Amino acid sequence: MSATTQPMRVANEAFLLDRLAADAPRSQLYRELTQNAIEAIRRRMAAGDVRPGIIQWDVDWLGVPAGRLKLSIIDNGDGMSAEEMQSYLNSLAVQGANNQQSLTGNFGVGAKITALFHNKEGLVYLSWRHGKGNNVWLHRDDEAGIYGLKLLDDRRGVPMYVRPMAEASKPSIIRNSGTKVILLGNAPDDQTWMRPVGLSGGETNWLYKFLNTRYFKLPDDIKLQVRNLRVDASTWPKVEPPPSDQTLNFETIRGMKEILDNQVENQVDGAVRASGVVRLSEVNVHWWLFEDREAVDRAINPRAISPGHVGIVFQDELYTIRTGAIARKLMALFGLLYGSDSVVMYVEPRESAGSVHADTSRSRVLVNGLDADSSDLWARWGEEFRQAMPAQISAFMERLLSFDTDSTREERRQRILERLQRIRDLLNPSRYRRSATGSVLATSDVSGGSPDETQRNSASKSRVRSGKQGGRLSDDYLAVLADELGEPAEPVTPRREPPEIVWISEGNRLRATGELEDRAGEIAGDPLTGKVIHLNEDFRGFTDLFQFFVQEVNAEGDDHLVQRVRDVVKEWVETQALEVVLAVRSLEGNTFWPPDQLERALSAEALTTALMGRYFVIERVRRVLGSQIGKARPRADAA
Repeated sequence: MSATTQPMRVANEAFLLDRLAADAPRSQLYRELTQNAIEAIRRRMAAGDVRPGIIQWDVDWLGVPAGRLKLSIIDNGDGMSAEEMQSYLNSLAVQGANNQQSLTGNFGVGAKITALFHNKEGLVYLSWRHGKGNNVWLHRDDEAGIYGLKLLDDRRGVPMYVRPMAEASKPSIIRNSGTKVILLGNAPDDQTWMRPVGLSGGETNWLYKFLNTRYFKLPDDIKLQVRNLRVDASTWPKVEPPPSDQTLNFETIRGMKEILDNQVENQVDGAVRASGVVRLSEVNVHWWLFEDREAVDRAINPRAISPGHVGIVFQDELYTIRTGAIARKLMALFGLLYGSDSVVMYVEPRESAGSVHADTSRSRVLVNGLDADSSDLWARWGEEFRQAMPAQISAFMERLLSFDTDSTREERRQRILERLQRIRDLLNPSRYRRSATGSVLATSDVSGGSPDETQRNSASKSRVRSGKQGGRLSDDYLAVLADELGEPAEPVTPRREPPEIVWISEGNRLRATGELEDRAGEIAGDPLTGKVIHLNEDFRGFTDLFQFFVQEVNAEGDDHLVQRVRDVVKEWVETQALEVVLAVRSLEGNTFWPPDQLERALSAEALTTALMGRYFVIERVRRVLGSQIGKARPRADAA
């Protein structure tokens, strides 16, 4: 310690603990206690005791006879002495027995932050070192408003913070050293073995599903297990069942890598199952493809998460797993525009990516201070991945596209582009570029630049967005006309490539079950730069339109005529969709439209709102059908 500096102290550790815990996921405490057990086993092995490690999540069978149904975790690690228990457990942040506290190593705060916050009644630690056991009770003293060790009485009634434990209380997997932690909950009668509110999974499988999906892979020499328990606790035995018991046995945690790899090895019915690792400049991309997704889903549920998700790998753990619309968006940035529900993708940043570490609660990974699952980083990595797309994934998407029989799409697109060309100037707000010979005066509060620089700057700066409000993008175009003030300028119309439009449905196998459910459409990938708009042909707003005109022209029973009606409806819906997207994208770079607001304006919900307009589409479709098929007979309810 420096003689010239007085160390900083924490005046209110309870507030700091509560505040940090509030930012951590509810499930995080189970990771923290598991990781502490893994590290304890690692220390024992490093000291020369190389026996395999065992970690068991179980109920505290010592309390079951009295009706105290508390969850516990047991490990056969190095354990703690009485002095270490009082020193380590009663400090918010410590270096620990291996003195490896660092940004990239152990923080020494996770379990205290997350476990104590959700177990204010206490965490009871029983630990053995060299065959001697001791016990402490870490809890929240509500009267004093502090966390700390509870004063206990030993068998003679002598008060002490650390008391010796009898041999009978030692779990069977612990020989000379190890630790058991009992979670008491927030009240004496809490049944902490039950699934906490807000956690996914079933009533009895929630913990091993969480651990399987939290770990990418587990050490080969450590076995992590979770007790299978019946929902009806009245049917449990009153003492710990023997290992031969087949109803309350242990489930071994495998980690997602082993679970997914096993499914690739179990090829069935000729469906493509493949996996691999793509090494990019900054990250490794682990991927799995399951063409028979439903069969894989049945095989791994309820122990793991279904295909169709993405995540971040850091130090063999999985962070920020994303499913549904967010996963589709991130995969689209990697070029997976179709069939993403059959793919699993984990990105593992390497040292070449820069500073990589977890946040304080171990719930997020940060790469150079930016959230690793942000679309900004995924867009950068995705651009590189697209150039190295695995052949199996490319072939899979080609097979899916082969089911799309929309032969008139390109013709419709050309007609739509010709129409929109007529209103090109109206699809772009007025902008002007500095020109010594310019005929108008224009002002702006940003510096100018060449058109090429403008497009590059706008593209790169639009990437720097993490959902934050405000912020000003460099436009490089002058935007406001001035009568007397301003600089000479000339009109400029930025060139924007219109995105392609593809109708997806369960019928053409381009839409997965649940994808865009009751939504009109979405832009695949980045809403501001995505090159494909997916329109949901199964959306009831569109099916109602199709049926409306099929009935109006009496097309029922004539498949050719029905298809012609659908093509005309699609063309004018596509016109509406493309016009909206191009017009909204033209607002990019405007001070009053930061990227996060533009993304919301182009979200699936916003597109649904825009495409629910009926009058324009009905009038145009009716006119076309009337000229091509014959005068339509208006229905009374369409007036």
